[in-house]
Amino acid sequence: MERTSSKVLASKGDAVSRALASLSSHPDQRVQAIRTLESLAENAQVRSSIIAFGGAKMLVGLLVRPNDQVLPFEKIRIANTLASLAASPPCRAVIINADSIPQLIRLLGIPEAQAAAITALLALAPQKGSRGLMATGALEVIAHSFKQADNFEEQTRLCQLLASILEGESVQERMPRVLAVVESPETVTGVIGLLSSSAEGILQAAAAVALICCDNNLRVHLMEAGALTALKKLLTHDDPAVVEQALEAIAAVVTLDRGDGQGGQSGLCATLDMEEMLSGEVALVVRQLQGATEEIRCAASHVIFRLAARGDIEIPLRAAEPLPALVSLIRVGKARTRAWAASALRLLSTTSEARETVTQSVPMEVEGREKLLAKIRTLCF
Repeated sequence: MERTSSKVLASKGDAVSRALASLSSHPDQRVQAIRTLESLAENAQVRSSIIAFGGAKMLVGLLVRPNDQVLPFEKIRIANTLASLAASPPCRAVIINADSIPQLIRLLGIPEAQAAAITALLALAPQKGSRGLMATGALEVIAHSFKQADNFEEQTRLCQLLASILEGESVQERMPRVLAVVESPETVTGVIGLLSSSAEGILQAAAAVALICCDNNLRVHLMEAGALTALKKLLTHDDPAVVEQALEAIAAVVTLDRGDGQGGQSGLCATLDMEEMLSGEVALVVRQLQGATEEIRCAASHVIFRLAARGDIEIPLRAAEPLPALVSLIRVGKARTRAWAASALRLLSTTSEARETVTQSVPMEVEGREKLLAKIRTLCF
């Protein structure tokens, strides 16, 4: 078996060598070679051979050539090949160093090649590719697309690329890219517009909104641009994944970082009346504490915690009576859900009346009731 496997790999290595050699041959041979490499790159064991033989640089070299010399359908296959190669982490840096990102961004301008180019760029992003995406004009392409009306399918793909650009290891590392995005009014407006599109568009846009929320001023900017208004409308969406992502985005938008200014709030945040903006939807969020999936319940707990931590929407929050549902989640939720529920409960259980409500929310017939109440008292009172 081992000998057979070695023979197969050797055979595939020969196929890689022949295909790469044919890339500089007659166009018909080149087309066949590109197809062969696209197929071979799907094999994890063969990818390293393609890279070792200089395949990344050769493939990128074809992307550089004009469309009348290397046709768009060939470039699509090349982008697919680069995406497959990038699935192996050691290959990503080699592909990026071959100057692939600028060429893939140029490929975004060819409508039929856009999906393949985005797939390749997303595959490269984990290897610090997001910085390269920003430096080589990806944001300009995204902003241009968002200027076009009723172009939701393309904008959804590009919003996925935008989210990749916004991701990073820390807020400090991400902040320059986030600020560049926010400075593009077309991009911000376009992302918020996608919150009223297809389920996939909503998921991508909500993820981007959450990633932009790096500080209080950026959150206010998004609220003023209509992000919170659009997100609130998604709380009754039919798709559970949309509801979950909308809740997570709302949690990011309503977060209030302390210490940004006098009195614990930035001056800009102090101008917003959160109770007026969200009070009508607090009951909907509380209802989602008993939502259809664990993910929805976890995200709703997160929102309740963020609202409780703000301190400026306490009346509608208490009126929605979240305590019984939070107690239930501490009892039956998974670890992350329990953590958000307990954190929210701690902030909302500051009065004797609230603590009595919490105690009464644990049914008498529940097994281990006293143990559970002791745990809640330790964590929350």
